[in-house]
Amino acid sequence: MEVKGTRTNGITIALTKNEVAFAQQHDGACELFILHSITVNSDKNPKATGGTRNIIAPWNLTGGTLTPTKLVFDLWDGGSCLGRNRGIRMSGEFL
Repeated sequence: MEVKGTRTNGITIALTKNEVAFAQQHDGACELFILHSITVNSDKNPKATGGTRNIIAPWNLTGGTLTPTKLVFDLWDGGSCLGRNRGIRMSGEFL
């Protein structure tokens, strides 16, 4: 079972590449539990409360759309930097 929590309406959730790989390897044998519409107070010690449960069982990735939202660009080739500042590891994220 994959468990996700979100303050949004839960229509869209973020999955890691490992979560996607696991779901693909166990197609139809997974369940997805989403607790959405969670409220988080803004006190010094934040506390999450409430939320609405949504359980999808069985869960497989064909029931939705996977959309890439994060790419990692790494200029390090293992021995030298491919950018101008040779010897300095540079990496960045494109959101």
